[in-house]
Amino acid sequence: MRTMMLVALTLMACGPQDAVVGQQPGDGKETDSVKDDLVFGSRVRQLPMRAATPSNTAALTTNMLKYYGGKVIANAQVLNVNWGGAVNAQVRSKLPAFYQGVLNSPYVDWLTEYDTAGRSGLDGQPGSNQTIGRGALAGDFTITPTLTATSISDTQIQAELSRQINAGALPAPTDNTYYAINFPKGVRISQGGTFSCQAFCAYHGTFTKSGQNVYYGVLPSLEAGTGCESGCGSASMVDNATAVASHELVEAITDAEVGLGGASVGRPLAWYNTQQGEIGDLCTSQGTVLGGDGVTYTVQTEYDNVTGKCIVSKSTGGGTGGGTASNDFSLAVNATAAAVSAGGSTSVTVSTAVLSGAAAPVTLSVTGLPAGVTGSFAPASVPAGGSAT
Repeated sequence: MRTMMLVALTLMACGPQDAVVGQQPGDGKETDSVKDDLVFGSRVRQLPMRAATPSNTAALTTNMLKYYGGKVIANAQVLNVNWGGAVNAQVRSKLPAFYQGVLNSPYVDWLTEYDTAGRSGLDGQPGSNQTIGRGALAGDFTITPTLTATSISDTQIQAELSRQINAGALPAPTDNTYYAINFPKGVRISQGGTFSCQAFCAYHGTFTKSGQNVYYGVLPSLEAGTGCESGCGSASMVDNATAVASHELVEAITDAEVGLGGASVGRPLAWYNTQQGEIGDLCTSQGTVLGGDGVTYTVQTEYDNVTGKCIVSKSTGGGTGGGTASNDFSLAVNATAAAVSAGGSTSVTVSTAVLSGAAAPVTLSVTGLPAGVTGSFAPASVPAGGSAT
């Protein structure tokens, strides 16, 4: 099983008055061709800065998240989107592997407790009938926005995302697609009358395009000098970035249609608490470290409805949720893409590392190559901690 070590980090979450933040009206700058097939989201989930909202000190109990009948993301396919070429180089380098690692790990395995299959919402009507499973990185993109202003609104971001999809710069949305948008230093984002790195670290939202839900996350730069460096985590800049990204990712998975909600709490929200918010908002001061040596990623703990605790995993331990460590390992490649001319060849190095337990054998195989292309590993089996080409 391919997993990565996950390091939990304390982050701020919404308080009762911050549960759902309203959208500002459109600014009239979107063209008719963009507006034709769009229904802009009017609500988002903000992750407030530490200085903006007092720490969540509510005592956790079981079953705090209730199901309101909305959709979840069954198998998240993350499109890591860089808003232009000025996005921080460390973020550009680390985030793609981060998403692939955490989506294919125990960090999402336990989210099956938030399946909606066979469930009804609190209104008694049928839910979305979905099962949550592992996902994957579906692509890494750097777009050239037509919007070049350094102060932009959430509505403008939605419109720009639609333009990029229309232009073929980004894949079209599906029920599993999540657009995780990284912004460069110097871009200020406004949402609901508040601003990035003054009031919030990030948020996730929803809009519809030709009747298809579009799920997206807005991830401002956390670099020194932005204002976010002092209120969006206690680790390094890049570790704060992955922690914030994990907060928005898991909240999008378990409450996908939040952007389409109204002023009151109810459908199409999925898993939600009227006082504390979403799955990540309930865990503001819970942390742990999983695994041993190997690739590490900093993530936020998430609320477990069954135990009432903040965890990162149930298979290898996490938070106060516990668990028994097992043999586990990570995989990493030194290149995620390569161009090969007809008749030519290329190679990549696959490295493994022991995360927990003993160094068990790892068998490697190649699948999914185009017709006429062959591939193999040398050697085809290595002990965890070894590498192959």
